[in-house]
Amino acid sequence: MKMNFKNILEIKHEDILGLDIGSYTVKMVQLRREQSGFSVVAAAKVGIDTAKVPEIGGIDIGVIKAIQECFRLSSAKSPFAVCSVCGPEVAVRYFKFPPLPKEEINGAIMLEAAQVCPFNINESAVDYQIVPNGHDSVRGIFVAATDRLVQKKKWFAEEASLRAVLMDVDGLALLNCLQNCEKTKQGRKVAVMNVGSSFTTLAIVDNDNLPFIRDIAYAGSDIIGNLATTLGVETAVIQKHILGVKDPELTQLNIKDALPAASQKLIEDVSETIRYYSANEKTKVDEIYVSGGFALVDGFVEIIQKNFTANVQLWNPFEFFSGGVPAQYADLVKKEGPALAVAAGLAMRMI
Repeated sequence: MKMNFKNILEIKHEDILGLDIGSYTVKMVQLRREQSGFSVVAAAKVGIDTAKVPEIGGIDIGVIKAIQECFRLSSAKSPFAVCSVCGPEVAVRYFKFPPLPKEEINGAIMLEAAQVCPFNINESAVDYQIVPNGHDSVRGIFVAATDRLVQKKKWFAEEASLRAVLMDVDGLALLNCLQNCEKTKQGRKVAVMNVGSSFTTLAIVDNDNLPFIRDIAYAGSDIIGNLATTLGVETAVIQKHILGVKDPELTQLNIKDALPAASQKLIEDVSETIRYYSANEKTKVDEIYVSGGFALVDGFVEIIQKNFTANVQLWNPFEFFSGGVPAQYADLVKKEGPALAVAAGLAMRMI
């Protein structure tokens, strides 16, 4: 199977929904590009009911209902959605070959993917982009994801009466959002660190304008589990507290004091990844923009800042929209903007 990660259908730009289906929440954003910049057409964020109900499909039903509720709350009209994938069943890699006839490039890329991807490439979707370099070589980037993962995301959208017309990667969506929202200073390298529930995605544009993306398997759920163990309470109690629901069980406990130790594994993994990137690209990361749902946890960004020499800041891409935000979405994008970064990047794919 070959899944096109680029433009599949000729659809009006304003008809596209960015649909970010996470482990615990669904986010949806629809944008419009105007002369003054981006404006918000629709936006919503809904938690997934994780209660297991085997006779009606368990967690899958919760995801579908969350997508449907997102669509209702957002007041979006279009059924066309851009979805994305991340994690160990996804690979984003560079390639560089000697000069090849055009008809041999696809085969060479598939062979390269089979050698470097940690999954069966024959049961995966693969797409690639050649990058003109003016040199005597063929170079670019390929994206691969297992059929199982791609089809699962498509299935969720379709069961919720939407149509997944594009499949993207979380890290590429984040970089797309960054490049459309901000003009970075010449020579300054910016990394986006998106901390979700199951994965932390680190995305950087390298010196040749090629994306560097790594999905780290330590994220919000792992930090919450660590906090629960340290404080001797159920993970559900920590989760509620982080979401702003104060629980009597935590009146004598200080989550903020325990958060640095619980976040240490993530800090080490991100530090190692940035060191690897810097060594290979012969450059340092100057700024780290932190986004994702866990970025909103009180004190978390400050902990990241204390452990890196780069300038670290909470990143809300909607703050850089020079277009309008309708009153019904203003509070959401102001408070939850960092959690909507992937969805915003997806919504920009065809704008």
